[in-house]
Amino acid sequence: MTRKETESIQHLAKQWQTTMQKLSTCCVDKEAKLAELVDLSRMEVRLLSLIFEHDGMLPSDAAHELGLVRSRITRLADGLTEKGLLTCASKSTDGRCRFLAVTARGKRIIERIHDHESQFHVAMLLELPGEMRTQTLNELQIILETMQTVKSKYLHSTKQQNETTAIG
Repeated sequence: MTRKETESIQHLAKQWQTTMQKLSTCCVDKEAKLAELVDLSRMEVRLLSLIFEHDGMLPSDAAHELGLVRSRITRLADGLTEKGLLTCASKSTDGRCRFLAVTARGKRIIERIHDHESQFHVAMLLELPGEMRTQTLNELQIILETMQTVKSKYLHSTKQQNETTAIG
């Protein structure tokens, strides 16, 4: 690659990073606003949604999926249980919850959030000219697939480099 091509790629990479940060912030803000609509925190909604999507799950699996420690999941689940949105479907002999499930009331909350999300996405698509809607979705899919591929390769090579450095 020539120096000019390298500089051009570096410039585009900075623009990419800025745009991705703005997109990420926008998504987090949207999640927070949707959570406010149902009087929950963003993390409570994420946990409730995750358990709903899996038709119930172990707290340890939820912690892994959300990248949180088990004690944080316990606190969130306790709060959602107090609000009548989750139930502990199975307890261990020491009283700890072994399996979380969404209640009927929790399902109604998730459905309400999904309705708002759907309205939001329809509004976004309507902001695009008709001929760009399908093209934009196709390009987003390509970007997602590329990001997943690069992330997998990058994280794998970084992990190997760290292991080699630690051994050496």
